[in-house]
Amino acid sequence: KAAEKLYEEIIGLAGATKDSTVLDVCCGTGTIGLSMAKHCKQVLGMEIIPEAIEDANINAKENGIENAKFTVGSAEDHIFPLVRDANLRDDEGVIAILDPPRNGLQMKGIMQLRNTLKIKKIVYVSCSPKQALRNFVDLAKRSSKLLKGPPFIPKVAVSVDMFPNTSHFELVIVFER
Repeated sequence: KAAEKLYEEIIGLAGATKDSTVLDVCCGTGTIGLSMAKHCKQVLGMEIIPEAIEDANINAKENGIENAKFTVGSAEDHIFPLVRDANLRDDEGVIAILDPPRNGLQMKGIMQLRNTLKIKKIVYVSCSPKQALRNFVDLAKRSSKLLKGPPFIPKVAVSVDMFPNTSHFELVIVFER
């Protein structure tokens, strides 16, 4: 039930339409992207663990989801190429869903997000907001030589209690350009 609540929050906050492309960064076995598939045009997922991508593709097939494609690769190297090769219209933006490891993305991954101008919105899911704080700050920093694209501004934050009777929770933050 808690995971279902988390995914409902992500779907609602993403605001995807039938014309949206969703980039599922650090997708694992694809559960977030697959839950969004019926709300968007296409889901493009990436994950560094090959076995997780195999499971994501099996999950898509077993659930009859045909508008989701999952590939092995790191956020640091694959965000820009996946978006570039997605055959998007000039006016079409991308919604990126991030559910990275506990310590967040490496700076090169944040650079890929910032420098990929088609990405208009990020829904960042963190089980350790204190450790991911560096990512939050780098997404919102002013443009620089390193972070060329316009900053992402935090708009909404929602916590979801996935771990009852502990101090842990999932934090979902929406960033928009």
